[in-house]
This record gives sequence, C-alpha cells and structure tokens, in this order.
Amino acid sequence: MAEWIAFDGLYPIGEQRADFRTSYLATIITNLVIGIHGKKGARTKEVKDFLLDWDTSKPKGTQSPEDMKRIFQGIAATMEKEKNNNRDNKRIPKSLQK
Repeated sequence: MAEWIAFDGLYPIGEQRADFRTSYLATIITNLVIGIHGKKGARTKEVKDFLLDWDTSKPKGTQSPEDMKRIFQGIAATMEKEKNNNRDNKRIPKSLQK
C-alpha cells in the first residue's frame, strides 16, 4: 500500500484518470443519443473530443464579437422556429373546429 502512495506522489495520475473516465462516459452517452436521434450517417464522437486540454502553452483560437453575435442570432432564430412549430401543434385542426 505504501508503494502505491509513493508512486502516486511521483506520478499523480488520479485527476487525469478521472478526466478520462468522464470523457469516456460523455462519449458513450453522446453516441447513444446520436444513434437514437441522429440523422443517418451522423459522425459519432471519440473520447478525445471530450478530453480537457490543460496545456496552457498552446495558442488558443479566438472569436471575434461578430462571430459570437452571429452564433447567438442563429440560436435565437432556431428557438423562435421551434416556438412557432410548437404553437402550430397545439392548434385545433380545422376539421374539428365548429
């Protein structure tokens, strides 16, 4: 037991292992949802798609405010379309109206 404690002190892999387990679980859940609700031929995800990258020396991509605005406008448009579709589904069909 003491050997494992010493080993973990030299090579602390506990958090990396937890990150991998979480990524693996996220991959399984995502691929199940894609398999059930995804379009035919949809690309499944891999564990590396969900792994956190803790390397701060790599340059990260940046988004301009215009890119962010365009993304949020797309989300808002999709939400509005869904709202209108739900409203139409709750309407009584003309054949059943008096």
